[in-house]
Amino acid sequence: MTKRVFTLVIACLVLAMAFCIPAGARERVKVWYWLDGEREASIIKDAVARFHAKNPGIDVEFVLYPYSDMNQRLLLGFATGSLPDIAWLSSNQVKDFAANEKAVCIQDRFPDDWKKMKQDFYPSWLEFGEYNGKIYAPPIAGSIMGVIVNQDIWKASGLSSYPDSWDDMTKVGKKLTVDRNGDGKMDQYGLLFWGLPYSKYTWALYEYHFLYPNLIIPWSKDGRKATYNSPAAVEALTVMNNWVNVDKITEVGGDIRESFIQKRGAMVLGEAAHIPNYKARCDFALASIHTPTKDGEARGMLGAQNLMMFKSTPAHEEAVWKVMKFLLTDVQFLNDWSIGIGSFSAYKPAMNSERFRKYLNENPASAGLAKAVPNGVARLAYPGFTEISNVLNMKLQEVLLKKNTPKRALDEVQAEVNRILGELYK
Repeated sequence: MTKRVFTLVIACLVLAMAFCIPAGARERVKVWYWLDGEREASIIKDAVARFHAKNPGIDVEFVLYPYSDMNQRLLLGFATGSLPDIAWLSSNQVKDFAANEKAVCIQDRFPDDWKKMKQDFYPSWLEFGEYNGKIYAPPIAGSIMGVIVNQDIWKASGLSSYPDSWDDMTKVGKKLTVDRNGDGKMDQYGLLFWGLPYSKYTWALYEYHFLYPNLIIPWSKDGRKATYNSPAAVEALTVMNNWVNVDKITEVGGDIRESFIQKRGAMVLGEAAHIPNYKARCDFALASIHTPTKDGEARGMLGAQNLMMFKSTPAHEEAVWKVMKFLLTDVQFLNDWSIGIGSFSAYKPAMNSERFRKYLNENPASAGLAKAVPNGVARLAYPGFTEISNVLNMKLQEVLLKKNTPKRALDEVQAEVNRILGELYK
């Protein structure tokens, strides 16, 4: 068999990964994706090699773009016709792109296959890929958020139980925030969370949705109306602001993962994808999943990645669907991805495989988060992500910099986001 070549090229801030097969291939399928790192590259290289071995008539090429560039490149692709065959998306991007006539509705285009496949995906995860009640972008992977504690700090503190409410988090956070030398600068914070420093306010938004016991959803079900200024949302943002500016139990700035590993934070609001980084460098444990239980079982807020296909010729779409089905349902690939990257699969056979269950038995923090997967609640895949994120970033920054109040800021977000949605849906 002719040797397939794996190339990693960096040019103009674009990292392209191409897997080539012998000349004479009938179909060439291009996949754009936004994840990076050597582990991802190695896992994809192996998966594509196995796919090529079974499908010698299809050439699969992966092209990696920075996440910040993906939206713009896809929008340009819609305008110029230079789209990939498959886009590996964040769930936040699904509604925007599914609304375009060039997106393929999987449920309509491959009804028999999808009817058979659908039962093997967790129902709540399918919400990520829906548009107008139909599946456009099936979920390939995702994560659950939880509170993770540094065991060395925790054991030394003398605390006996993990926090299970906002009040507990504040009290415990204060106890674990320490100025060891009395210079007025904290050497250890009680809590670290995404959203800080000030360049990541959309993550901060996710954090306070995640923390609130009733799972704040800032959108109507159809995504056409915002509900950012609900009493629950104002309360949640007030708590987050207090942690930063009143109780001062969290660090502003820095890499939270590295800070947690270096013991600058006793607790961190993180997700399953962070666990591989922690595992090699510190002793940690899952404290809690700060969301309600359902019928006595763990429940969490899910974040996902989805695959979307774009229209071409009928024959080419059949080849693209073969690639897409492989990525969505190949248990070895999905296990490699989950174990190597730290995410979870939306595909039940992969989550229930002997190999993955063994991995969970050996990694109790991941196992704790995995319990929330079947009953997880999807973060709504909302429209106008980039423009709306800019509004959120600006207003949340005003709150955390003490230039606005949570209530007024969210009222202003509500008004501006509904204006944006009105333009999108007029």
